[in-house]
This record gives sequence, C-alpha cells and structure tokens, in this order.
Amino acid sequence: MPLHVRAAGPAEAPTIVFLHGGGVGGWTWGPVAARLPEYHCLTPDLPEHGGSLDVAPFSIADAARHVTALIRGRAHGGHAHVVGLSIGSQVALELLATNSELVDHVVLSGTLLSPPPSEPPLPRRRGPTIVDSLRLLFHILTPIRGNALLVRGILLLSRIPQRYFVPYRADARLATVDSLMRIVVENFTYRPPPELRWARAATLAVVGADEPLVLRRSAREIAARLPNARAVLVPGVSHSWNLEAPDRFAQLTHAWLEGRPLPPNLVPLS
Repeated sequence: MPLHVRAAGPAEAPTIVFLHGGGVGGWTWGPVAARLPEYHCLTPDLPEHGGSLDVAPFSIADAARHVTALIRGRAHGGHAHVVGLSIGSQVALELLATNSELVDHVVLSGTLLSPPPSEPPLPRRRGPTIVDSLRLLFHILTPIRGNALLVRGILLLSRIPQRYFVPYRADARLATVDSLMRIVVENFTYRPPPELRWARAATLAVVGADEPLVLRRSAREIAARLPNARAVLVPGVSHSWNLEAPDRFAQLTHAWLEGRPLPPNLVPLS
C-alpha cells in the first residue's frame, strides 16, 4: 500500500520530499512548502501516521523503502531534494545510505543518532527499563490523548502556535500505545547503516539552539560521516521550528538547495 501524499507546486519543477517528525502527519510541512512555491513539493504521511495509518508497522527502514518508491514514481526526473525533521531526518539518512543516487540536496533538522557502538553502554540497573516506563506512560495518556487542555499544553511546551490545535489534536487521537512504542523505540535506537559514508549528496544537519544538547552531538556526527555535509546551530528556535518559524526554515532550505550562502546568524558546529 502506498503512502498518503500531499502534492503542491509545478510538476516540472525540481522536487522536494518533506519528511515529518514522529506522531504527527505531513501537514506540519505545509507552512514551509507554501513558502517554496517554485518547487514541486511532495509531503507523505509516513507509515502509521495520518493518512498512512494502515501502512504498518512503522520502522525507519520500511519508511525509507516507501519514500524510495515515492521518489522513483512521482518526483520530477526520478530524483529529489529531501528535507526531514526528527524521525523524518532518520528516514532521510536511511534513504541516503540505501539509495543515495535518488537524492540531490538534503536538510536534516533535529536528528537523533543513538551513541556509536564504540561508546560504553549504560550500566544495567534493576527495575523497569525506559521502554517499560514509556509503555506505562502511553497507557496512562491514551484515554486522554485528545484532551483539549493536554493538547494545548503540549503545543505550548513545544512552541507550536495554537492555530495548529485542530490537526495536532487529530493526530493525537490516532495514536495507539503500540504505534507510539514502535515510533519511539525506532527513534531512540537508530544508527544509520555503514553505507552512509558513500552518500555524496550535499547535506546540511541543523539543530535549534533550544533543542537538547544530544542533538548537537548527532549533527556533528552526521557532518563527520558524510563527505559533503555541514552542521549548523540555528539561534532562537526549538525542535518543531518548521511550525514555530516557517519563514526562517524556508529561507535556509532555499539557500541550501540553490547552493547560495546560508543566513548569516547560523553558528557552525564543529
């Protein structure tokens, strides 16, 4: 079953494929895509999200296979620029590792990579694991996942404007304990395949200055592993800055895709 996809822009223009974060749908890219009218924009709902809810179960590898089919079937010329956020960035990395010939330029924002195997594992402890704790939390929250006050509180903490309450609440109501667990476990444990080192696409790893510090480490690793990559910090934004600051996200994306100088306020990560 193919993914549900939103399409906009001239069909003959270069294609951008936007890949959204976990737990929400492709609608979250609407404000950025609307600011890039000169591109052919394809915005899928990833497996077990939004209109692709029946494409299950979710995994990053399977999501990358679906995006590969989307690019081959619907992107202009059979290749595309790719822009990803959070788990969508992980899917983009998987795509780069497995089918890099389909990808032109890449923007990855808020990408989490689990620590490399060379780092010592965390000491074992007795009692519930983090996965056990998350499953319990999701069981508690599932009955109230569409509660208006809870959703508005999440938007406030995430710095997402309240005008997105309706679509965000709709996505929250679709979530199940099992789907949330699959998405979270994939997100927390993802390591890109070794083949990533052969990808030649120009890649920009971006982190908001108000995101967790672990994402800076991940961005630096991406820049170190890919031959044509840079990592930068964006001042004044948080994780969901495609909704928080779509003008800035679109400006940065447009500059990177066109090979022009990036906005001057970015901080290099080295």
